[in-house]
Amino acid sequence: MAGDGAVSNLLLDVTTSTSWVSSDRSSPTVILYPNGDPTGALRQSIATATPETVRIEAVYPVPFRETGIIEIALPAAMPIRLDIVDLMGRRVQHVAEAAFSAGVHQFQVDGASLPSGIYMVRLSAAGKVQVRRMVHL
Repeated sequence: MAGDGAVSNLLLDVTTSTSWVSSDRSSPTVILYPNGDPTGALRQSIATATPETVRIEAVYPVPFRETGIIEIALPAAMPIRLDIVDLMGRRVQHVAEAAFSAGVHQFQVDGASLPSGIYMVRLSAAGKVQVRRMVHL
């Protein structure tokens, strides 16, 4: 595999967590499963390359209960605004509004204040708006 740029999968078993590293050529990802439970996954990106566009990378777990994770990618340092809105477009939770460096960033959403339902994650950055669905139980 030397020289072909491929990275193989690695399986680690660490006391109370099972972890695996999976990667493609653009963004390796480490996923930690507390107590070996994939439903309580904490995901931590260890991106090696700067993203090419502003985008919402992931919203998980799907559906979420207490805490949801939103992962965004920024190609350069810039101010962003990240909100959770209901299906009528009304803001129900403000997540972040600040300048962030280039790379992948994670944000936690507190589900305790949200009734069960379908919401949209709204990312405003670089003069554009992106949305992605989020389901709360």
